[in-house]
Amino acid sequence: MGRRGRKAIASIGILVFVIVYAFVAAAIGRSLPEVWWLKLAFYAAAGIGWGVPIIPLIRWANRS
Repeated sequence: MGRRGRKAIASIGILVFVIVYAFVAAAIGRSLPEVWWLKLAFYAAAGIGWGVPIIPLIRWANRS
């Protein structure tokens, strides 16, 4: 598979992952108790955490 094909697959994979991740994070956030610092910590971690699983996919897509 060529580089263009890998990038196309990675783009679709990233888009699907981010959409599912956002819905799951929002569902978990809604189920947390109404404590502002807990929600702040959760959404900060969730906002940073989505990039970690995507890094291997981006590396795979950019491989020569």
